[in-house]
Amino acid sequence: MERPWINNYDAGVRTHLEYPKIPLQAFLQISAERYPDRICTITDGHRLTYRDVNRLSDMVGRGLLRLGLTKGDRVAIMMPNSHEFIILYYGILKAGGVVAAVNPQYKPRELEFQLRDSGARFLIAFKDQMDVISIIEDSTAIEHVIISEPDDLHRIG
Repeated sequence: MERPWINNYDAGVRTHLEYPKIPLQAFLQISAERYPDRICTITDGHRLTYRDVNRLSDMVGRGLLRLGLTKGDRVAIMMPNSHEFIILYYGILKAGGVVAAVNPQYKPRELEFQLRDSGARFLIAFKDQMDVISIIEDSTAIEHVIISEPDDLHRIG
């Protein structure tokens, strides 16, 4: 396989990396064990540690399982880059789901296409997206719409 960009790598930069054969969510769990009090993410000046993100994503995973999520179910997250998105992402993986990231600026037609294409059974979004969601939810496989407020994380964290 030809990879011409490698010719532009600085001296000493490896062209291939070996990764452990573990699920992606295991990296968060390992980081939470090794570095529980280190900052994992910062959004709008609010900081969460690896322990926080791991604990909150565990809660999300358990909640999705209680709602009936089964291994391989698609879960759409319709949120901007935020603490919430990261926590939801890992919680979905921990529960055995597959993340379908959805642009929160989608218009109804675009959202409907992505939800149908992904086969998502669950949709998680901020409350301000309900206008768009309500237009299309009956024409998709969505069984559960989970609505959050941007400050919900600060109330439970």
